[in-house]
Amino acid sequence: MSDHTPLLEVLECGLTVDIDGATWPTVVVDASPHRQIADLPRLFVAAGGGEIETSATRIEVPGRGELLLLGVVMSAPVSARFALSFDLRRDRPTLLDAAGHGHLAISFGPPDLGDLLAVELEGDALREVVRPR
Repeated sequence: MSDHTPLLEVLECGLTVDIDGATWPTVVVDASPHRQIADLPRLFVAAGGGEIETSATRIEVPGRGELLLLGVVMSAPVSARFALSFDLRRDRPTLLDAAGHGHLAISFGPPDLGDLLAVELEGDALREVVRPR
């Protein structure tokens, strides 16, 4: 992968209910311009899991307001990285819900269970970055 980290804008937020009835805060992004990123859920499932780390940064963008950038780094089964861009005004409730659950599901296209990648989050650290200032 190049030094460029793909930035994927969060298009929608919601909840996914898994087979056991547990809810997962979920975001939808369009990863079609980044096929190597769009394929990560399949690779993760085929390998039976992997290693993923996340980090959150809050930034102010003139004309857009506050954004939260959630960096995602996968070290197994493959090495990959990307970042999600959240509009804090719109997406704060979903981010706080994800912090409370300690995880987030990412759909890389139209909602479809085959496209979901689940990532664990450090709830307290995310809550600290997300909370209103």
